[in-house]
Amino acid sequence: MKQNEQLPIRTEIFAVLDRGDGTREVYEGHNAITTYGLTYYAQKAAGESITNSATSPDFTNTSTTQATWTDGTVAIAVGNDYGDISADVVQDSNPADTSVTINGSYPQTDDGDTDNPGTPGPTVVTYKFNWPSGANTDFSGAKDIVVHHSGATGAGHELLCHAEVDAAGISKGTSDSLTLYINHTFA
Repeated sequence: MKQNEQLPIRTEIFAVLDRGDGTREVYEGHNAITTYGLTYYAQKAAGESITNSATSPDFTNTSTTQATWTDGTVAIAVGNDYGDISADVVQDSNPADTSVTINGSYPQTDDGDTDNPGTPGPTVVTYKFNWPSGANTDFSGAKDIVVHHSGATGAGHELLCHAEVDAAGISKGTSDSLTLYINHTFA
């Protein structure tokens, strides 16, 4: 590698819809790690405290790391924060349906979940979110997803990433479950 050559971070996002009848649909999209997300990863790798914001969210906290669907009005950009997308959060008859917290054992590297359609490995950080069966979530109008701290939902609050998966095509019934995999590969 040449001096000053940058190592790319490849990103993948998959929405996996498991139907109650046993069939599966996989939707693939793309995502951008935000400026805050890049700083977060760098500070974590150096063993430092997260200090570049007022809220200092820790995206390894399973009770506060959330994924939230938006309508895709705001273009994906590394400089986006929650304030940029807050007016675009998709709400259905139960607003809580559009946001869920991260699954308990995530994020993790070398994801062993065989349902992850991505390319897990030792240099891949995987985030997993699940909208379980029983919840009738209306994704009409949903196009993008953001990963953020649940208590940080105003202007200036950081996003880990801003991703596009056209969920408007996802029709989730009460017997279906939807799982979202976000893979960030450091290579």
